[in-house]
Amino acid sequence: MPRILGTTAPDVHEHGPPGAALPAVESVRKAVRHHWAFARIGMYLLLASLPLLAISAHVFGVVSMNATGPLLIIPLAATLIVLCVFAPHPIDRIVGHGLGWGMFACLVYDVFRLDTVYLLGLWGDFIPKVLDPINTGPRLTLDSRRVNVERSRLFAEAINRHGGNATNVILPDIGIFGGTHFLMLDTNNVQIANLLSQFLKQFSLDGRAKGS
Repeated sequence: MPRILGTTAPDVHEHGPPGAALPAVESVRKAVRHHWAFARIGMYLLLASLPLLAISAHVFGVVSMNATGPLLIIPLAATLIVLCVFAPHPIDRIVGHGLGWGMFACLVYDVFRLDTVYLLGLWGDFIPKVLDPINTGPRLTLDSRRVNVERSRLFAEAINRHGGNATNVILPDIGIFGGTHFLMLDTNNVQIANLLSQFLKQFSLDGRAKGS
């Protein structure tokens, strides 16, 4: 259809009736939102599974956890935080509520089952009793084993005060030497196994003892 100079009226035959393109545009927008929702869910599921996957990869020698943490887990978590702040999605609210209620449920569950849980902490050799003056300032992290033992002792005391049953054992103090971080792999692992069996039997937790 010929155009008239200076007019802005749309050509009905060229462009179709007014509003004819709106449903198509809206359908495209819905499809984009739909795909973006699946992408956001996938990112949350990936973040939730990465810690376990990173541990498995580390155990099987695929990649070290020192690499997966800063290169994968932290960047993905930071990306999701930025998206939640600057491009919020309804999925974020669902995930946030699920995380909050999940943490609350775990807390309540742990409190009510505290008196039914038995904990045994075992610590190996060469753990200092006091802070070495050389391990101060930037070298303070070298004192971490001593700090972890003290934390474990305080944790056991807190559990026992609230009706739980926790035992913290320094193996050299009871005459068992040669223990490392991986007690089950040490050459004296039979002694460790016997110690565990005694602990289970003491509190009637050894199923084999009940069946005998």
